[in-house]
Amino acid sequence: NVSLWAFWSNWDTYDNRQEMERAVKLLNESGTHIDIRSTEIKGVTHSDMAFTPFTEEFFDWAIMQRRIPQ
Repeated sequence: NVSLWAFWSNWDTYDNRQEMERAVKLLNESGTHIDIRSTEIKGVTHSDMAFTPFTEEFFDWAIMQRRIPQ
């Protein structure tokens, strides 16, 4: 099981949301379960995205993630 939070910007020159959704679908079909969140951040460039997602909400979510024993 994998937790993933994907971020993208409406100013990105390449929109990879469809590829992300396809990858998640393939992984889920293979037996891997992905718990996914996705957030579009408006008005920033790809370079600005390096720090933008790191909010209190993100850190609270990240701290709650646990490795599930196999």
